[in-house]
Amino acid sequence: MLKMFVLPLLLGPFFSFAQSRVAMNLSCVTSPAPTTSYFMREQQQDVWVHVYHHNDLDYMPIHEGVIVPRDLVRLAERVGPLRDLGDSLSFRFPLSKCGDKGPMILQCTDFKAEPQDINGHRVAALSFHTSRSTETSFAGTYEYLSTQLYLEIDGKSFSLPMKYSWNDCSTLKRGLPAPRSIGR
Repeated sequence: MLKMFVLPLLLGPFFSFAQSRVAMNLSCVTSPAPTTSYFMREQQQDVWVHVYHHNDLDYMPIHEGVIVPRDLVRLAERVGPLRDLGDSLSFRFPLSKCGDKGPMILQCTDFKAEPQDINGHRVAALSFHTSRSTETSFAGTYEYLSTQLYLEIDGKSFSLPMKYSWNDCSTLKRGLPAPRSIGR
């Protein structure tokens, strides 16, 4: 009899995803002027991740963190294939490969994704995730939401990071329109 009560308590956290899953709908657009926007929307059994670079590909984010002089050559090499993909990208993840840690803290991972042809390159979206951070300084305390899209382009790893003010992101109750209305 005791097992009936203890077992659900022990195993509950492992099965809580299905009971408390949030909708995989997210919009992150910098304000007051958009730069690089991320949209994530759930549609039937898929999750679509859209990236749109509003201000020319010379302004797309290709790195986050400290850069040292030795990194410059590697970063310059990364620009060509990323630029070739264009200013609007859409990738599909099976909903079964996505999860959440609450509203706006989302992830999708598919390391066996089939590559698609985009402008002469073989591209596979391997992972997308968001993370929340808080920074406190003399100027105040600020919250951020960071996005990371990991791609494999012609067999090489790339990432498209972006950091937003927490207020620049929101969940969407109905999702977004079809991909063709966002970009391509």
